[in-house]
Amino acid sequence: MRTNFEQPKFFIEKESAENKERKPIEKLENLSLELAERLKKQGIPVDKECRVDMSPYTCCYPKNKIVADKKYVEQMERKWRKEMEEKNYTAEEIDRLERENKGRKLEMLKTIIFNKVFSKRFIAVRTSRYDDIVGGVDNILLDRKTGNVICALDEVESVNFSRLENDERYQKKVKETENKNKEGGATIKYGLTIKGDNVELKKLKHLPIFYIVLGKKKLDEGVDKMLPSLKRTGDFEEKLGAYFAHSLAQQSTKLILEQESLHPKLKERLTAFNRSLNNIFKES
Repeated sequence: MRTNFEQPKFFIEKESAENKERKPIEKLENLSLELAERLKKQGIPVDKECRVDMSPYTCCYPKNKIVADKKYVEQMERKWRKEMEEKNYTAEEIDRLERENKGRKLEMLKTIIFNKVFSKRFIAVRTSRYDDIVGGVDNILLDRKTGNVICALDEVESVNFSRLENDERYQKKVKETENKNKEGGATIKYGLTIKGDNVELKKLKHLPIFYIVLGKKKLDEGVDKMLPSLKRTGDFEEKLGAYFAHSLAQQSTKLILEQESLHPKLKERLTAFNRSLNNIFKES
């Protein structure tokens, strides 16, 4: 696997007038909605935030099981709101916290970046709310050439991005990810693959898991400088995309060195992912 490329350096650039016209979170939400409509036209069941929609999975599970999963999600969301209420947050403040949550912004940002910067190679969707809560996986990445899901992505918003070795949250995520991969990888209950023009809804097992880490400053900068169109990609978006690809390449290389302990299916998906990354580097 090719690894002799430099990690991109972030830089300061003037913010365009069109980006100043919209609030950052509104821009993300509008782009997510536009991307969701595009994905649905391809037969991929997602909601307005590009999360996998669980409702069509009656082909895989009894309807009462899907209803139970949805109720579990609602229960967990109510629990979180109650915890916020006990901290004396008002309903309006809780809504704002939920909407502007850093994790939510990073999930939307990386979903849009992968679909904009690597549109010829990857399709990125956010996992169902159930898989996010139960499995701790935020995204699945599909290879456009094969239609297969090749990896799962998690995210961590770093407190100390410049010194990750001292960031407890980051170190915990690294350890959790390593353990999950050694235990067989991610399982996605509401997964999918693409075969020709058809989308097949199915449970996925043994997906290699990688994480995306981004500091608050770069997260905010990425949102601020993102162009409000799926048809155009800005310089900073290209830099973020290159950083994401570099990070995933480093993690997959490390995983390859430990592949003796990996599940055979996870090895197969890892090989496919490395092939896709190599093609990206050749095309760039």
